[in-house]
Amino acid sequence: MHDPTPVVGASGAISGIAAVAALLSPFSLRFNQRNIPFPVFLVAWIMVYSDITNVFTEDGVARWAHLGGFISVIFAAYFLKPTERKQLHSGFILNLIFIILTLILAFFYSNRS
Repeated sequence: MHDPTPVVGASGAISGIAAVAALLSPFSLRFNQRNIPFPVFLVAWIMVYSDITNVFTEDGVARWAHLGGFISVIFAAYFLKPTERKQLHSGFILNLIFIILTLILAFFYSNRS
């Protein structure tokens, strides 16, 4: 049974941070002034995929909040400096290429038989 009680949490904000990280630094994490190689964009897209595929399940997870956190980055980008917007745009293009290649590979893999 679905519980209509509103929930409070920071998971939507965390999703927004993951989206920004995937766009600004898709291939590394920054920690103590060092870049650590890590596929940040892949983690973010797995999060998006999980939320989209489970958005209508009644598991108590605020999936719409997560998706809202990801989408909020589009609106927040308006307030960035032009150089930061350019970097965000470059990250978006890299992520878009990754998604397109993944969909092409999935299509060819599913039609192998």
